[in-house]
Amino acid sequence: MPQRPTNPSAIELDGPWTHHLYHSRGVRIHCADSGSPDAPLVLLVHGFAGGWFDWQSVLPLLAEDHHAVAMDLRGYGLSDKPPHGYDLGTTALDIAGLVLALGHTSATVVAHGESVPAAVIAGLTEPQRIKRVVALNPSHPRQNVDVVTRHPIRHRDRITLGMATRFPRLGERWLKADHSLFLEQIVAHLAGSAFRYSDSFDEYLAIRRFAMGVERVAYYACLRHRKAAVATMPRGTAQTVLADWSGWNEIECSTPPAVRVLHGAEDPLITASKTARETTADADHVTVVPGAGHYVHMEAPHAVRDAVLAVEEA
Repeated sequence: MPQRPTNPSAIELDGPWTHHLYHSRGVRIHCADSGSPDAPLVLLVHGFAGGWFDWQSVLPLLAEDHHAVAMDLRGYGLSDKPPHGYDLGTTALDIAGLVLALGHTSATVVAHGESVPAAVIAGLTEPQRIKRVVALNPSHPRQNVDVVTRHPIRHRDRITLGMATRFPRLGERWLKADHSLFLEQIVAHLAGSAFRYSDSFDEYLAIRRFAMGVERVAYYACLRHRKAAVATMPRGTAQTVLADWSGWNEIECSTPPAVRVLHGAEDPLITASKTARETTADADHVTVVPGAGHYVHMEAPHAVRDAVLAVEEA
C-alpha cells in the first residue's frame, strides 16, 4: 500500500553540520555543511535511492581539516525537483556549479555508485574546478550485466530493479510502499554481512524509506537510474573508472582528474580487479575494503577519509 508523502523536513537530521540551500544553475540544491568554509572543499555525492544522510559518519571525519559538504542531488531530499535534468551531463554540471555556489574554486568529489560517472565527467569538463575524484563502488554497466546474467537467481533483486526503473512510475510505487520490502531487499543484497546485521543498517534503512516517501523522489530516482544505464559517456581517459565503457564519446581533457577507487570486498556486483582491468586505472589507485559491501561510505567511513587524504597527497 502506498504511504503518505513524507515531509522533507523529516530527513533534515540534526548533527555536527548545518543545513543550507544553495543555488546552482537555477536549481536549489540542499546540502549539509560541516567544517570550516575556509578549508579545502570535499563534496560528497550519494548514489541510487540515497541522500545527504548517507554521509553522516563521513562528515565529522572529514570536517577535521576540510569543508565537508554532503548534497542531495536534484530530485532528491530537500533539493528542487524540476521535471528535467536527470541525465549524467546535467548532474555533472550541477556538481561543478555547486562548487562555486559553496564559495570555492576547486574541490575533491567523493561519489558513490551510479553518481561516479557524473563526478568524473565534471572533472573532465571542468578540470580546474574538479581536481580529484574518489569513486566508491563505481557501478560499471558491463559488469552489472555480466554478473546478473551469470547468476540471475542470486541477483533477482537487481533484475527487478532494472525492470522497475525502466518504467519509473512502477519503480516509484514499489519504492514508496509502506515498509517497502523492495527497498530493503536491494539494500540488504548489496551490503556487507557485518553491516547488514547491525543496528546501523536498520537506522539507515529507516531513513531511506522516509527519503523515498518524499513527494516525487522515488520517481526521479528511478528516472535517473534508467538514464545512467543507457547514457553516452566519455572513453579513453587515463586513470578514470570511465575509460573503457563501450559507446561513450571521447572528451578531450589535457589534465584529467586524479581518481582513487574504493571497493567493498563483499560488493556482489563488481570486483576491484575487474574494474582495474577494464579501465586504465592503475592497480595502486584501487583499494579493496575488507568486510564492506556496496555501501563502503556507510560501512567503513574511515576508509573514505583515508582515500581523500591519499588522493590529495598524490
